[in-house]
Amino acid sequence: MKAELDAATEKRLQEKLKQRLLEIGLLSEIKPPLPPQAIPRDRQPFPVEGNPVSELIIKERR
Repeated sequence: MKAELDAATEKRLQEKLKQRLLEIGLLSEIKPPLPPQAIPRDRQPFPVEGNPVSELIIKERR
């Protein structure tokens, strides 16, 4: 079995998943993807105080 999916197959599976989520009520609408020129390129992460969320999750699971 092929481990990697080609781009067309992956896109088709993603669309089927979105449609199914819409049908069962987990999505209220399926929005079209943003055009490449609308995606902001200059975003910067902002500082967060405290422990990383991953550490918090691991600690709470113990």
